Amino acid sequence: MEFTNLTHFWFNLKNKGVYTLKPLTTLSSTCYSSSIVHLNIKEIVFNIKCFSLTSFCITLEYVNQIVPLLRQISQLEKLTLSLYAHGRASFIDGAHLNNDIIIKIPYLHTFIFDIVTEDVIINKAYLPTSDDVRRAFIQKGYNVDCYIDYLWNERRSQCHIYPLPFTIKRINAITNKYLPCGVFKHVRKLCVSDPIRSIEYDFFVLISQAFPLLEDLTVLSTVNQKKTTK
Repeated sequence: MEFTNLTHFWFNLKNKGVYTLKPLTTLSSTCYSSSIVHLNIKEIVFNIKCFSLTSFCITLEYVNQIVPLLRQISQLEKLTLSLYAHGRASFIDGAHLNNDIIIKIPYLHTFIFDIVTEDVIINKAYLPTSDDVRRAFIQKGYNVDCYIDYLWNERRSQCHIYPLPFTIKRINAITNKYLPCGVFKHVRKLCVSDPIRSIEYDFFVLISQAFPLLEDLTVLSTVNQKKTTK
């Protein structure tokens, strides 16, 4: 498909597609598949000023597709990433985002992100802390928060990093052990997923306080509640 006057383009990524969008300056995409769609955008990357990528499913293609794509968008000024990365050997932390993405995009002035790294096999001799993940961002003047949940006797882990204030309407899945600090007035959609711990009534009370305008809540748990309410 070819569009000659288009400057803004929002689309859902469900199937592979090829688009010719030469004058495009804003590109926003939403992925509903675990496989990020392959886009032929070589002719438009130099024009894009704003780029948003949201993945509703776990992706294995962060390193092979997402990072190389972002490095091509040399004129990018605003970037939004909402991702659930899987199968990495390390967390996606502030140092990685700065060294592999931010410094490669010289005109970038706004970076909004909500990134979960899941199922990372951690070396018990070195267990990164939330401060380790945040440090590079804090040194650059970013206000960010992060939590790390070590699961299954520290063999597997999950790291969630996001900016403050949080302005995205959907926040990536959280576990029962950690609830993001503060009040998230923009969030309308939330998923709580915990494969090893029960999700109790008290946690739902905390959710109602942290996400006062929440409209859509999904709970994924295989463990029965230990407490009952009258």
